[in-house]
Amino acid sequence: MVFTAVVDTTSKLAVIIAIQHLLEHDAEVVVVPHLVIGRLRADHPWRPVGSLVDLVTFAGMIERGGVGRA
Repeated sequence: MVFTAVVDTTSKLAVIIAIQHLLEHDAEVVVVPHLVIGRLRADHPWRPVGSLVDLVTFAGMIERGGVGRA
């Protein structure tokens, strides 16, 4: 099952929205096409999401835990 949320907001608020949805629906993967990074720095706003699920970004997949591939 796939849920799509399109938000016109700041990155930090988008992260909060993504976390709420992934917890409510027990998601395993979150797609964030606007992210152009292949790795998450420790201070990156999407790091909490990356610690819970795999992230699919414009630059590739970031596996759960924040270890990325470009």
